[in-house]
This record gives sequence, structure tokens and C-alpha cells, in this order.
Amino acid sequence: DNAVTYSTVQVSIDRSVGAATITIASPTEQQPSTGEELAAIGEEAWIIRAARELDDAVLDLRFNEPEIGTWVFKTTGNHADVRAAEEVIETDTDHWLARETRLLWARTFERVDVSARSLIAIVGPGSCFTGTLAELVLASDRSFMLTGTWEEDDVPPPPAVLRLTPANLGSYPMAN
Repeated sequence: DNAVTYSTVQVSIDRSVGAATITIASPTEQQPSTGEELAAIGEEAWIIRAARELDDAVLDLRFNEPEIGTWVFKTTGNHADVRAAEEVIETDTDHWLARETRLLWARTFERVDVSARSLIAIVGPGSCFTGTLAELVLASDRSFMLTGTWEEDDVPPPPAVLRLTPANLGSYPMAN
């Protein structure tokens, strides 16, 4: 009732405050670097799977959880892995699946943009808001970024960083 878990996206709902936290994990395995490689593994590629799962989570929250008025976006993982995964949809623009994957992300971001919810992005230690995922920070009503790391961690995660890439230069126009 209070959580939905996909392979790359997790949604946890706190009904007492009317908020949902949507956490997106970076890829953990090697990602395709060409459109042909992307087509060979298809929906198993992180760049496709993450977009489909985020899209499903957004639609589920919009239509099945109308009382949840605040969405909090978080990410976990490695910036370099996200950058490597998204590079195929930026560089191989002539390949049909790379183009369609970029359009899938654009449609998903448009749904986030017109969802009539309060959107918050938390850029914390160990987050991976890079390129395509950085669009969630740019689309949010508020974003918060922690300087430094958590002192009580024995092995602290990397400091909070927001990294823009060429994907943030017009690949995902806002719906409005």
C-alpha cells in the first residue's frame, strides 16, 4: 500500500503528510554505446527501463493517488554510469531506437511537468542527478542540495553534485 518497487525506480508513500518519494537508481552494469547495441538489448537497457518505470510511477501517482500532493525526487548511484547510459541517445541520433528513447524521456518529463503536484528534488550525498536525470531538478518547484557529506557515515558517499550535459540543452523541451 505504501511502496511500489521497480528495478530502477522506487516509490514510497507517506500518507500522513501526503508525499511520495520517487528514487531512481543509476545503472549498475555496462550500457550500450551505439544504437545497434541499444536495439540488441532493448528494454533491458537502463536508459529505456528507467524511463518506462518512471513514466509508470508518475501515471500511477497521478491517477491512483490523488491525495498525494507532493512528489520528492531523489537519485542514488554514480554520475559516470548515468552519463554513459544516456550518451547513446545523444550521439546516435539517426538510430530509430535512440531517437524514440529520447522522445520517451521527453514525454515522461512533460507528464511530470503538467502533473499539478508540488515537486521537490533532493540533491544529497551519493545522488546522481546528471544530464537526463538532472531534468527532474530543473522541472521541480523546489530543489535542495546538501553541501558536503554525512559525518556519521564510516564510508561517506560522494558529495552532492548536479551535473549538466548536452542533454540539458534542449533535448527535453517543457510542455508549457
